[in-house]
Amino acid sequence: MTKGVKPRRYQSALRQEQALATRARIARSAAELFAGQGYTQTSIDQIAAHAGVARPTVYNAFTGKPALLKAALDLTLAGDDAPVPVRDWPWVQEALQQRDPHTVLQLQARNDRMINQRVAPLYEAVRNASATDDDIAQLYAMLKGQRLAGARTAVEALAALGPLRDDLDHDTATDILWALKDPGLWTALVIDRGWTGDRYETWLARTMQQSLLPLTRMRRSRSR
Repeated sequence: MTKGVKPRRYQSALRQEQALATRARIARSAAELFAGQGYTQTSIDQIAAHAGVARPTVYNAFTGKPALLKAALDLTLAGDDAPVPVRDWPWVQEALQQRDPHTVLQLQARNDRMINQRVAPLYEAVRNASATDDDIAQLYAMLKGQRLAGARTAVEALAALGPLRDDLDHDTATDILWALKDPGLWTALVIDRGWTGDRYETWLARTMQQSLLPLTRMRRSRSR
């Protein structure tokens, strides 16, 4: 009896692994097409062909284009399909655990560059589609909310190390950091204006520091 159960368990695990691999391949294909030609202009048939699967396979893995776009974003944001919360990503934790506020923001800028250079084209597809699609409008609102939560976490980490700029309360500081983290800034400066990634990261770190930290902190960090 036991010998007859093991092969079925193995086959079930293998099928599940294959299904997850197929799902990830479909999501990557969707991400490429949505980023390259826009959400509205991309069809399920195109995604299926790009992923090398049949149209019903796409619908078996996802309920439709909005779910596909959400999966594509999750995959692009994280860089892989591991179900790890944003706050637990190693590079996010590295920034939050620093004891020098100048370094916290320097690493925030590094992380934003790393994420935005992957996600900015797909983010633009979401922003454009949100004007005419209610489902995508909800997704866009969720993305902005997630970015706000990340900015708030970073401001709380900064405030725990000492005072912010004298004219800033925590809500205003969060709003400023939320705006600076917008992938649209990467698109505007790097894609539209031709900045290098290094120039963007350096500018972003300096702007975050000048916007959020007291002048005395800035002078102290430059003298180190």
